[in-house]
Amino acid sequence: RGPLLVLAGPGTGKTEVLTHHIAYLVNDKGVHPIEILGITFTRKTANQMAELLKNFKGFEKAQPRISTLHAEALHILGEIGSGDKFVLDGDETRWLMMDGAEDLGLNVGARELGKLEREMGLLKANNKLPNEIVCINEQTKILKELYERYEELLSFNRAIDLDGLIMRVVRALSSSAQSYNPNISHILVDEYQDINQAEFKFIQILAENIDSLFVVGDDDQSIYGWRGADPNIIRSFQKDFHGAQVETLEESHRCTGHVLKGAQAIVSKDPNYQYKPLCSVK
Repeated sequence: RGPLLVLAGPGTGKTEVLTHHIAYLVNDKGVHPIEILGITFTRKTANQMAELLKNFKGFEKAQPRISTLHAEALHILGEIGSGDKFVLDGDETRWLMMDGAEDLGLNVGARELGKLEREMGLLKANNKLPNEIVCINEQTKILKELYERYEELLSFNRAIDLDGLIMRVVRALSSSAQSYNPNISHILVDEYQDINQAEFKFIQILAENIDSLFVVGDDDQSIYGWRGADPNIIRSFQKDFHGAQVETLEESHRCTGHVLKGAQAIVSKDPNYQYKPLCSVK
């Protein structure tokens, strides 16, 4: 019960430990599979976890829901009755951005528009709406105006983009008078080191009224800063979730000893580095 972070170094088996924990909940603790939600970052990993569960007993009649963050957000939007009908792909997002720039009379080329699109995506990853942008120069003023017009076009088309999907759910649930009840008791999250602020808020909301939160990750392997991933989120797990515990997986089945030592020599230069004992079994 309660929140648990498992720090898992390279090759220590992040996805496998999540799968084993799901089996443990069902077979040792008597949890019904439909009370469990597993969250991953890719459909490939979600499918991998579902396949691994077939090796365990207890899942013959029911399976836990294994979902990506975006798929779970869409699932919730459907449950709370969102009026949005369309999820835009990358090309459609770019076309709508171009329409917004044209409406504002902005003379920007493809490269500049791409930069603005990336900056807008980071704002959404950090759970920021246009009215929360502080204009400190002409560039941020243009970004704010384009962001506002782009959101108006999304609303007009009853559409939503992938960058803003998590933020939309967070805002909808945060403004609701009643807390959201996902009808699950246990949540497991893979690759926790790669979540951004909007995704963190999303997980916080989902975990409000559950029995246990089990997350796996390694702050030294956070590689998605370009999409807003913040390794300080995993480092603050015990502050963010009352009564949280931390365990460490120490045996690497992927890397030899000298590779682990070399990697640790590099990542230890980070002023926020947290030491984790690792040994190779190769």
